[in-house]
Amino acid sequence: MKRFVKAVSVFIVIALVSVQLCGCSLLMDYQSDYEKYSEQNFSNISYKRPDTKRFFELSKSIEENCGNFFKAISVNDWFTEMIDIYNDMYAMISLLSIYTACDITDKYYAEEYLFLRNEVIAVSDELNRIVSVLKDSKCAYMIEFYNDKSIWEYFEDYEEKSENDTAFDELTKQENTLISKYNELLDKSFTIPADGLDIGDAQIIEDNALSLDELDFLYENGILSSEEYIELQREIYLKKNKAYGDVYVELVSVRKQIAKNRGASSYADYAYGELYAREYTVSDIREFRSYVKEALVPFYNELVSKLDYTLLDRGDRYISEIYPSDLTKTLKPVLSSISGKMGDAYEYMISNNACSFEYSPNKAQMSFTTYVDCYGIPYIFCQPSETATAYDFFTVVHEFGHYFDYYTNSVTDYNSIDLDSSEVLSQGLELIFSEHIGDVFKDGDVAAQEYIYVILNILSSVISGCMYDEFQELVFTSPDCTLENI
Repeated sequence: MKRFVKAVSVFIVIALVSVQLCGCSLLMDYQSDYEKYSEQNFSNISYKRPDTKRFFELSKSIEENCGNFFKAISVNDWFTEMIDIYNDMYAMISLLSIYTACDITDKYYAEEYLFLRNEVIAVSDELNRIVSVLKDSKCAYMIEFYNDKSIWEYFEDYEEKSENDTAFDELTKQENTLISKYNELLDKSFTIPADGLDIGDAQIIEDNALSLDELDFLYENGILSSEEYIELQREIYLKKNKAYGDVYVELVSVRKQIAKNRGASSYADYAYGELYAREYTVSDIREFRSYVKEALVPFYNELVSKLDYTLLDRGDRYISEIYPSDLTKTLKPVLSSISGKMGDAYEYMISNNACSFEYSPNKAQMSFTTYVDCYGIPYIFCQPSETATAYDFFTVVHEFGHYFDYYTNSVTDYNSIDLDSSEVLSQGLELIFSEHIGDVFKDGDVAAQEYIYVILNILSSVISGCMYDEFQELVFTSPDCTLENI
């Protein structure tokens, strides 16, 4: 059952950080400096902190001069430069989300990521404020001449911040800081002593300490029984639980305050409505969870009983031989047979270095696809097991479904990411790909087992999603949210 362990542990991390992975600039359609964002090779893009000091200086110059008709050209130039800095902030935030995942030990990028996510709050407010001044000024005609009268629709109607809104900004900064603290823990190794364990000739133990990866190795090689494996895993997870849990409890407290600040009856109502714009309610999902428990879980368990782990292990060994060196040779022909445009998209991704598939001990334990704002570059990040398995292979297939969505439909304000419907593209590709599974696994018996495994993964995502949703609803409605009570 080891194959399913990684999926569960990754899910928790994604649940906490998914919001920060998707930059969403108000002005992604409006880019004055197209040449600057024309680079498509990810390797040629580098991080540089946007000049926010200059941004506020420009805003001051506009406010001081926009009442003078003869200053219209200068005001337009200043406004254009403000937009460039604003757009650049979102591009850099997107870039840093990838950099921090690629190397969780890099403190500089982690600190810059937190800085920009907090700084963009004030920058967005100031941009909306200066637009409210500018659009009714004597220089507005020049902005409209170079753009269009619809330019003002990109901006929110500015209102002086209330005390409540100021408090919301501070809570958001606290939330960002806690998420960063949580991410820092990804760099920490949790181990238990190997004392008293009969591990035979296993040569992987260093400093008499066992990590989760080492437990996996011992279990897969028959050195640990299932009972020993589960109990030792539990010991490590209890250690992790304490470290992560203290941050999580504080985060729950802050998020409850955010929901209250926004006038929501609960954080779930706030998240469903304002954060994710879902078309169903908390009460709707309770009914859905009941159906999943009664119908999908028994079906899932029935399918699990049909798995032949000997055949699945053969599939894993094959994937470990081709991953990542021959991944393209295996993946591209299948994707091209599904759709010529899909094959082209894969080739475009590889040639522009817009993916990270290899294992590194410094990479975050997660997989995601994001979009580098302004540049219009989708990017896939995957952290496989040190010895890749079929799980890792199908994770790439899943994420490529997201990539292809971005590749064919560039992101704007008007079609920004919906976390629910976007999964149709990724899980849908897994199911379509599974019809070609014999082109990957030439052994028919292995292919049949891998087909069942794909179906199980789809079911697992629904079931685990409901589990965590139910868990979080209980946590966020608990009047006494301590780690012990959780």
